[in-house]
Amino acid sequence: MFLLLHPQKEINNMNRQDKEGKAMLLEVQSIFGLYPNIATQRPSSVGVMGAVTTQVEKIIAAAVAAGTVISGDTVNKENFFTSLVEDLFLGASATSGFASKPTFEQPILKAKVDFSLSHMLNINYNEIETFGTNVINAITPVIGSLTDYGYLPADLTRTNLEFADFLAIQNVPQTDITNRKTQNSNIHPFVKEGKRLLDEAMDPIMNTLIKLNPDAFKAYYNARVIHHFPSGTTVAEGFVYGPDGVTPLYLALVTFPLQGLTVRTKLDGSYRIPLFPHGVATPTATMTDFNPQTATPYEVKQGKIVHHNFIMTTI
Repeated sequence: MFLLLHPQKEINNMNRQDKEGKAMLLEVQSIFGLYPNIATQRPSSVGVMGAVTTQVEKIIAAAVAAGTVISGDTVNKENFFTSLVEDLFLGASATSGFASKPTFEQPILKAKVDFSLSHMLNINYNEIETFGTNVINAITPVIGSLTDYGYLPADLTRTNLEFADFLAIQNVPQTDITNRKTQNSNIHPFVKEGKRLLDEAMDPIMNTLIKLNPDAFKAYYNARVIHHFPSGTTVAEGFVYGPDGVTPLYLALVTFPLQGLTVRTKLDGSYRIPLFPHGVATPTATMTDFNPQTATPYEVKQGKIVHHNFIMTTI
């Protein structure tokens, strides 16, 4: 599991309409997992939702091929970035402690490494090379003095290796960038076709359930609404993956007990709660056949997007 404060690190070539349409289709598709009685009450819905699901799967596949997850970051780069920053944070914290020793204070050294985790996680991808180099250069001369602070030479070696791994992804050739743009452009027709299927085929079917299955009817049309949230909206989001850290888990339950909120993951394993009440969060992910996973408490600051992924383990 890892926590990522989620700025816009990548230029995402999908326009806002496609992003919002994609989110809406994922939400609608999930309704049919939450209300399986729709298929029993209206068998004709099965074929239509199968066609909609095909478009959703194509959107997800195109996003993965483009190197982006639904929220817009590169899948591998996000993982490497988070691991690198956490290790940089450990080394910087140990060095900061060393530089603050009574009677042995080193204010210049401390200033080079005195960063919060949230600060470091909000650094843009294209700035981390310079930032990380400066932190490592500050740690290296005093590495032998950091044992009492829980940071060993082996930790610095690991950090340097992770740094190299991240930069290998960061400095991709232009060909890969072009491929990502192409895949992003491919998403539009899938979103358009998914919307057409809902407008022309699924909406009329769901309308016939207004009396027979009012809960499903209301849930469906709530999902059909495309919400436009302004910049600065407080959001809690992330993904729930299987033990391999790659396979998305569909309809996993993510609970925020302190806020009294629950949400199910979509087909791509994502969950998202916009207009999240800011404060401390300790979400738990649960799903049949997997051990529950509870996040270490973290703060969701007002106006920020906080991204937390879960990697489940089998029972």
